[in-house]
Amino acid sequence: MPWSVVLYNPIYFQKQLVRNGYAWIFPCGETTRFGIGSFAKEQKLRVALQQFLHRFGLEIAETHGGVLAIERHHPVDNGVFLVRDAAGQCLPVTGEGIRTAVFHGIHCGQAIAGVLNGTYSLEEAQTLYATQVHGLGSFHARLLRLQTLIACTPESILVLAGQLCSHPALTHRIMDIYLRYSGWFVGQSA
Repeated sequence: MPWSVVLYNPIYFQKQLVRNGYAWIFPCGETTRFGIGSFAKEQKLRVALQQFLHRFGLEIAETHGGVLAIERHHPVDNGVFLVRDAAGQCLPVTGEGIRTAVFHGIHCGQAIAGVLNGTYSLEEAQTLYATQVHGLGSFHARLLRLQTLIACTPESILVLAGQLCSHPALTHRIMDIYLRYSGWFVGQSA
């Protein structure tokens, strides 16, 4: 039987299923969503999705999706403030982008509001926003290295790491670090 790592119940890592990526199952109202993603651009996801669904006796129905924008770009380009996919703010390893979009979007909006109310010049607001985004860049780079490490780690070791990380005390510590360094608001908890 092939190895797989299950984290937070519905997320699966299995190299024979998808190289350098993951699959998921999660409830969505009265339906259940199955999906698959890869950080390897050449991966044929439709075939992998068919194989994943076949395990559950299911066939592909309507699909939607896109590329995980994990390649960071400068958050201000030709005077335009960029957020989320346009700035490559989707997080490596987890593929999380909505929370980071909200986090950076709030900071972007505050910088723009500062220009509109006369607190900042346009250049100051652009610098302020870029500095805020770049402040999280080293964590993003560490996640990229972790993603590369996961891609070349044997699944048996990933299973052991997943089991170790599933202990509540360690899970809480990991999530605290993850949220703090990927963009979270002071005074909020996970």
